[in-house]
Amino acid sequence: MLEIIIKNGLYIHLVQAFLYWATQNIYISSIIAIKLYSTNYFYWYGHHFTYLQNSRYNWIKQFVRFTDTGHFASILPLFFPSSLPLAHNIHFIIMAGYWIGKLAFNLKDADKLNLKDNYGWHTDVCTYIHHSVPYLLIHYLFLKESQSRSNCEASIQQIVGPNCEASIQQIAGPNCEASIQQIAGPLVCANEYNYQTLQHTYLWLYSWLFFIYIPWRIYTGDTVYSILDTKQTPKKYIFGFVFFMHVLAFMSNYVGYFACEFYPK
Repeated sequence: MLEIIIKNGLYIHLVQAFLYWATQNIYISSIIAIKLYSTNYFYWYGHHFTYLQNSRYNWIKQFVRFTDTGHFASILPLFFPSSLPLAHNIHFIIMAGYWIGKLAFNLKDADKLNLKDNYGWHTDVCTYIHHSVPYLLIHYLFLKESQSRSNCEASIQQIVGPNCEASIQQIAGPNCEASIQQIAGPLVCANEYNYQTLQHTYLWLYSWLFFIYIPWRIYTGDTVYSILDTKQTPKKYIFGFVFFMHVLAFMSNYVGYFACEFYPK
């Protein structure tokens, strides 16, 4: 029984609860747990797939899908706060692409296995979490940043005076987590979601395509997504899918902008 619990990753929910207790950070605890789902799955069940000649290395698949690039997108804002709009766009593409494909076109999860010791319902739950919760967490970060900027601006207004020689740390205040950029003023959505953000979004897409997807497909023959299988899917649908991804990328920038307008300033 314990082996089945571990194989299915049921313990990861407890790990997330512990991480949240230890860090008091819902964002960090969640993105670690979400990554653990796919890591655990391919560690225990990777040998059932035929991607590579040596099935021991099939765990690499967890880094190949576009969804998997979302884990990196989630980490970026922790080190580079200015990348938060890009992370939003990537997770919007992942979430919208998955749910539209599943609900509108009934696309199946290519990596799902039907095994006696695998709880299919839990695999589905983890898949749904992968394609929804990270996007919500990005908005959580944006909301937190916006509130932090508002608090910093209030601190500056209270501290600054004719004889004030306060340092950046003094201006920020003891409870302020803002960076120098955050101290400059409130969140300006037009600066967060602009043409440069859209360029970076397309660059992310094409980088995944040319440096991850195409090499993997050439080496393994794995199409990753069933809709990209040229043996089963007519070319017009494949081209339509590629066009659809470009539209999603374009939309993501505008969705982020309009969502940003609702954050407290």
